[in-house]
Amino acid sequence: MQKMPRRSIQPRAAGFLFAAAFALSAVSCKDPPKAEAEPIAPPTAASARAVAPHAPMGSAPAAAAMSLEGKVAETMDVSSYTYLHIETSSGKVWAAVPKSQVAVGSQVAVDNAMKMGNFHSPSLNRTFDEIFFGVLRGAPAPAASAAAATAGSTPASVPSVIAVPKASGANAFTVVELVQQADKLNGKPVVLQAMVVKVNAGILDRTWVHLRDGSGSESDKTNDILVTSTETPKVGEIVVVRGKLVTNKDFGSGYSYKVMVEEGAFTAAPPAKK
Repeated sequence: MQKMPRRSIQPRAAGFLFAAAFALSAVSCKDPPKAEAEPIAPPTAASARAVAPHAPMGSAPAAAAMSLEGKVAETMDVSSYTYLHIETSSGKVWAAVPKSQVAVGSQVAVDNAMKMGNFHSPSLNRTFDEIFFGVLRGAPAPAASAAAATAGSTPASVPSVIAVPKASGANAFTVVELVQQADKLNGKPVVLQAMVVKVNAGILDRTWVHLRDGSGSESDKTNDILVTSTETPKVGEIVVVRGKLVTNKDFGSGYSYKVMVEEGAFTAAPPAKK
């Protein structure tokens, strides 16, 4: 991909990544948000915190959002996003907004835009050297109130005590083993049998799934692991997931995970032996 020329992008005081564009739900840490429909309004500091896409516990936004304006040269739609190639006054730039009907040749403005580098879209099978995620000016966008009401909660379909046996076979681990052995397992295939306790679908072309098996401790955050996938399991299901463990995954703007599993493939757990 060609290196993009410098753009004229004006900073905005309020908002950050996906601000006012999505709503949050979380288990052990803040997760990518889900789209809802409310009139656009400049985000407050409180609403900005509520819609952080993947903020680890205790973190804060590290950068201000931007605004992009220009003519649309190209569009691409996926399940939840519309990708826009925008001709700004100083060159072309890619942006992604909640799925919208945007005509090639139209003039648009993308507000609350935040830059991500080296972003890979599984739906498009394409990596963008640089892309801005934000909200299309004049399009419906969500309020953060729903996120604030559910942040940190566990769905009623998840039992208070979880006890799932360890998967069998090669590369099988428990949740606590994945967290504690993360450095050794970085980049390697892993298998985990656990219960789905939280799901956020259609964010950054992925589904974000939190899993627990009863191992580990909430106090040191070893009882929960995040898996990203193109599949969407249901909360409360006991599943076997196969994927690649990664450490220190950085999504930009100060949001990163010490350990997570990518490219997760889910199957139903085998029946328990009697």
